[in-house]
Parts: sequence; C-alpha cells; structure tokens
Amino acid sequence: MKTSKTAAGATLGLYVAIVGLVAAVLTLLGAAVRLAATGLQALTVRLLPLPAATSLPAATSLPAPVVAAPASAPARPNLRLVPAPTPEPLVSALTGLGFKPAEVRRFVATLGPRAGTESLVEDIKAGLKYLSA
Repeated sequence: MKTSKTAAGATLGLYVAIVGLVAAVLTLLGAAVRLAATGLQALTVRLLPLPAATSLPAATSLPAPVVAAPASAPARPNLRLVPAPTPEPLVSALTGLGFKPAEVRRFVATLGPRAGTESLVEDIKAGLKYLSA
C-alpha cells in the first residue's frame, strides 16, 4: 500500500487548499462589507436631519387642502372558510374518491336506517365494496 504522495499530487492538494482558503476569505470580506454598509446606513439615518419642506412663492400658492375628520374604521369582514354543505359525510367521502354521485346516493339508500350508526370508516369500507363490484 502506497502512503506517500507524489509531487504532482501534493502540488494539486496545495492548490485546492489555497483556492478553498481564498474562497473563505472572500466570503468573509463580503460579509464584512455588508455589515459595514448596514451600519453606515443606520448611522446616516440617525445623524442626517430630514430635508426641510420648500415653500412655494406667494404668487403660486395653492389653497389649503380640506382635511375631513377621520371616520370610524369600518368593521372588519368575517372571512372564515366555510366548507360546502354536504348532505352526509359518507356521500362526500365516496364522491371525493371518484365515484359518481348517483351511484353513491344509491348505495346510501341501500343502507337505509343503518346509515350513520356505524363508524364512518366502516361505512366507507362497505361503500368501496359495493361500488367496486
């Protein structure tokens, strides 16, 4: 088993390490520049006064704008999502699985008074057996 590197392999490894180091230094410098720019922006916003409003000459003065009293805010509308009404969860479950609504209603009619007495899962299983046949 050969453990020593050849000169070409060592040189290539050195180049790869140098390129990785340069990339890391450039990333660090980019982050430092972004940090300095953000700090400078925050500092200038605090230190610079707001520009004074320029007044118009008297000859071209405009009438003062009419400001209405603030009206009370309108009531916020109720935007809840409400599911569409379905006659029965079994019908919506089976039609959601791709069965035709007429066939599903026919199956529910065959259940008669038993419909809704068992768990929904059992009713869906029975519906799948009936509609798949």
